[in-house]
Amino acid sequence: EFDHDEFVALLEQRFAEVRLLFQHNWLTSAVLDEGALAQADGTSAVPVELTKVAAVAPGEELYLVAVCGDGNEASIEPVGVVAGTDEAHELARRLGEAEKTAAHWHEAYQEARAMAQWMASTYSWRATKPLRFPARLRRRGK
Repeated sequence: EFDHDEFVALLEQRFAEVRLLFQHNWLTSAVLDEGALAQADGTSAVPVELTKVAAVAPGEELYLVAVCGDGNEASIEPVGVVAGTDEAHELARRLGEAEKTAAHWHEAYQEARAMAQWMASTYSWRATKPLRFPARLRRRGK
């Protein structure tokens, strides 16, 4: 795999014209009329003015698309596809649940570790150590 600059340099050595298009995922909010709101065929353009409030530097984009040729190439206009945010919300919900589960198990681990350290420090645990040795040998033999 090439980094951004290596890829562009390689293409510029071979082609007279290199046009770069950058693809990145954005969260979008749209204010539409009823017809555009109901439209979902994926082929009809929805006339909308797009403004951005977040930037990504070249080289940090999700995908880089290069259109190359020997000159006089057809014009390619920027395009966007808007989809629902349900998947992002579901992913965020699942991530939140996973973080809670991880925190729960980390807390349980810390408690068990503290209990084991306390138990190992007691006189009765130290005094019964020779009695536990045969059991350890039996477990290893299984």
